[in-house]
Amino acid sequence: MDNPNEQDGVQDILCCVCSTPIKPNKANMCINCIRSKVDITEGIQRQIVLFQCRGCERYLRPPWTVAPPESKELLALCLKKIKGLKNVKLVDAEFVWTEPHSRRIKLNVTVQKEVFNVVLQQSFIVAFVIEAKTCEDCIMESIQHASKAVVQLRQKVDHKRTFFFLEQQIIKSGMHRKAAEIESQPDGLDFNFPERSDARTFILWLKNVVPINVGTARQLLSQDFSSNIVKYKYSYVVDILPICKDDLVVFPTKLCSITGMDPLCLCYKVSNLLCFINPFTLQRAEINVEKFNNAPFRAIMSSKQLVEYTVLDVSYNPQRGAEGAGKRRFQLEEVTVCRSDRIGDDDAIVVTNTHLGALLHEGDTVLGYDLSTAVFNDDDLKPMKGREMPDCVLVRKCYPNFRKLNKHRNWKLRKLDMEEVESNRKVNKSKEDEEYEQFKRDLEEDEEMRKQVNIYKEEGAREIVVNEEVEKDAPIIPLTEMLEDLNLDEEVQGDDMVVEGSSEEEN
Repeated sequence: MDNPNEQDGVQDILCCVCSTPIKPNKANMCINCIRSKVDITEGIQRQIVLFQCRGCERYLRPPWTVAPPESKELLALCLKKIKGLKNVKLVDAEFVWTEPHSRRIKLNVTVQKEVFNVVLQQSFIVAFVIEAKTCEDCIMESIQHASKAVVQLRQKVDHKRTFFFLEQQIIKSGMHRKAAEIESQPDGLDFNFPERSDARTFILWLKNVVPINVGTARQLLSQDFSSNIVKYKYSYVVDILPICKDDLVVFPTKLCSITGMDPLCLCYKVSNLLCFINPFTLQRAEINVEKFNNAPFRAIMSSKQLVEYTVLDVSYNPQRGAEGAGKRRFQLEEVTVCRSDRIGDDDAIVVTNTHLGALLHEGDTVLGYDLSTAVFNDDDLKPMKGREMPDCVLVRKCYPNFRKLNKHRNWKLRKLDMEEVESNRKVNKSKEDEEYEQFKRDLEEDEEMRKQVNIYKEEGAREIVVNEEVEKDAPIIPLTEMLEDLNLDEEVQGDDMVVEGSSEEEN
């Protein structure tokens, strides 16, 4: 009988390895020899690390996924983790029994691949090593249960300059060290403490630094009826009074009678008291939290509404206050000013008294409130009834030439290591950077503020040399006021701080 291969016109050949008669192929080998010489599983990962949350026992896919033992969800997760599987055809996969406490998962995987026009099939074992990890949800839950008290620090104003200054005071005093976590919120800060006593100590410190009102609430965490043990989480809502440095206010009539002040005043300092001055008479008053709560008021203009004025003339005022011969922080003088954007317009020239007489000279630039074009709430101005509203109130001197020629500072500040919540990430960062820049300028211009914070030298810092174009009294911080920035491991771990860069961003 004729050979079928001969009838097809194809002559059998011998396998080059085992001499078995075969049909011709590219390898000139039989299937068994091809299988022994070619490993279709080459490049496929055989041992893989799989992360499982030690709290909720979910697996990291990502995201964290619920996958019961030997379930189709766990099988799909494991197969997705195997690298190199996309180069072959997956035929079958099944779990291989392992000891539950071995922290191992084994899969028997069967794959196919075409080699030299021959389809090969092979099975192999893939081992998954389970390593413990904690997911974000369990971390947050553990922090909430670990912290027995939270201090929610808030201030109802449209900027964060108060919190920037308070942050530096906290760093200098070390009051943040007992906090388990600090969170940055859009309108303030949250401090989580492991013990209620730590939170109360922090609040007592705050009362000596800023004017605050404190509210308390508690949440039941657990209750053991057999032993009569109850665990609460305490929340302290700390509201900083909504008055900031450089705010222009109108005292209520009741407060005017108590302090003997005229209604229109300027806030020049905020500590545990609100310090005000009448810029036209040099009368001063200090308002504590109790007085404020009995006769509350708000700012009619804030620092964001400051405009630039140019000093045209300074003349001696015979009614100058007695402080002119003292520390000379405040000195009453009569000055002639004009809005810098309206130089040459005679209608924009204003003659007014100011408490900045010791600082101002002809040609200087000063920031102030333009009351001639401002619009106010009638209820806020009731105490001013029968009194004339001035055209402008000068607030503080500024130094445009110094800022223009010195774009980089030779000092820097440290910042608290804070967790930023999701809602805070949507806040306009450019706005926050501008506020932080203004806070740095306040530090440079106010020596009393600098005494309450730590300022660190930049690497290679040198004394700033000024030329004739710069204002004579430019706010230059001497190197003697700066601390060396020592990055010792134990110091960084204890202080929980990061160092913030100091390059100035031009607005």
